[in-house]
Amino acid sequence: MNGKYENLEAQIDKLFRENNRKSIKTRYRYKDATCRFCQWLSETTNIKKFSNIKSKHIYMYVDFMKTKYAPGTIKMELSGIRFFYSLTGSKERLPENEKLNLEQRTFGGVKRSWSEEEIEKAIALAEKMNRIDVVMALKLCFNFGTRLEEAVTLTVWQIKKAIEKGYLYLENTKGNNPREVLVEEIKLVVLYYVLKNAKSKERIFIGIGDKTHKVKKSIQDWIRNHRKEFQDIDRINNTAVRELVKTGETPKANVTIHGTRHSYAQQSFLDFTESGEDKTTAKKATSERLGHHRISVTNIYLNKSR
Repeated sequence: MNGKYENLEAQIDKLFRENNRKSIKTRYRYKDATCRFCQWLSETTNIKKFSNIKSKHIYMYVDFMKTKYAPGTIKMELSGIRFFYSLTGSKERLPENEKLNLEQRTFGGVKRSWSEEEIEKAIALAEKMNRIDVVMALKLCFNFGTRLEEAVTLTVWQIKKAIEKGYLYLENTKGNNPREVLVEEIKLVVLYYVLKNAKSKERIFIGIGDKTHKVKKSIQDWIRNHRKEFQDIDRINNTAVRELVKTGETPKANVTIHGTRHSYAQQSFLDFTESGEDKTTAKKATSERLGHHRISVTNIYLNKSR
């Protein structure tokens, strides 16, 4: 870490402390994105004040991000940068996404779900490395379709109630839309496992002094850093995925923790159809389990066009 970055980071920290716009989760996400931008600024420019960034720096940074990130990720990073830049009071107008020649996000036509073999290998490796937090996250997300944010904010009370009632109640959900997830008897072992390994008397993942966003990032980083050790060899990065989708192929993307939700959706859909439901009804039921209530989104999880 160099001195230029530390100076820029300190400016972002100050802006973070002095404002309460947006939710705390969003502010932390935006801060992380802006700090990544500051790291890049410190390595490639002579910028000393964050308020002095110009449009040219955004164009340059977007070109850099295109070599690493998917279009959706780039847009989220830019949202964070624009948010903190607006707090500086600077008059420079940063370019909108429309002027940055960003590709459209790739949704359908990509295999993102994990296989059972990949999950088993990842869990075995995490256990070997004593990353019980990763093991718990993989088990919860794969078996109950939780988003990572929903998993890491679970309380001991929620798990105990899920064991008792047969439904896992999720309240820290996207869009503030709480939902109940069915706990099948065969999956009770997962809940007993996370209860046994809870970090504190109140929380499953959060111990004394832990920060939710850091716990979440640590799990994401572990999967990204180690996935080549447990994912199928025919998986490819997002840049290659986008190119293959254009040709009409259906590539397998590198695994992410969110891909476990795709696995859950596909297994749920299969369960419904095998129990006699028609495809439309099965999709609606799967959509309710996922908590987004839109078949168009369910089709993305199921890797289907309609």
